[in-house]
Amino acid sequence: MLTQLDQTIKALGTYNRLKDYEQDSFKQADTLIANLKEQFDQFRSDKDAFYKQIQRIYHRYQPYRPDNAYLYTEQEMNQALAGQRQVLETLRYYLNENNLSNWPVEFIQQIGLTSNVNKQCA
Repeated sequence: MLTQLDQTIKALGTYNRLKDYEQDSFKQADTLIANLKEQFDQFRSDKDAFYKQIQRIYHRYQPYRPDNAYLYTEQEMNQALAGQRQVLETLRYYLNENNLSNWPVEFIQQIGLTSNVNKQCA
């Protein structure tokens, strides 16, 4: 997977360096960027599956006990990271300045309120 990503990125760099876009009106760039997006999505999926497998094995041999301060802290940190990841996944990106995406302000405020309530209740 990483080899494919590397090859696609290098192809895009070569395409830019040789200024091939002047001859094909960025058609090959669009194709390469679409391939790159698919490869990144596949990489993310593979990485997430691998990480979940590691977590399953870890929790099998180190089950959660609330009286263990390290395990309690780890669980709290994982919950905070999950919330931050959820926020990051809702943010949209754009490659074209004329096509701006709106940020999910209400959702971000809700996450902020929820995390503040959780901190106060602990």
